[in-house]
Amino acid sequence: MIQPIPAAPARPPLPRQDIETLVSRHGLWRVLRALAAVVVRPKRRPALPEAHRLSEHLRRDIGIAHDPPPRRYWEL
Repeated sequence: MIQPIPAAPARPPLPRQDIETLVSRHGLWRVLRALAAVVVRPKRRPALPEAHRLSEHLRRDIGIAHDPPPRRYWEL
């Protein structure tokens, strides 16, 4: 049996009303300045994993010195 192709999902409406509300409350220049600040702002880089949370195998692979094994209480 041939399945009908589903229709493409409808696009969400443009936020025209929201933008007009912002412009009426704060003024065109403030809205444009805030938009420019968002566009120019550098992207945040994801945080690197902390070395102590990596497994010994991964630490050895990337060249991080491994922690010495903990001392046993009878070796003190």
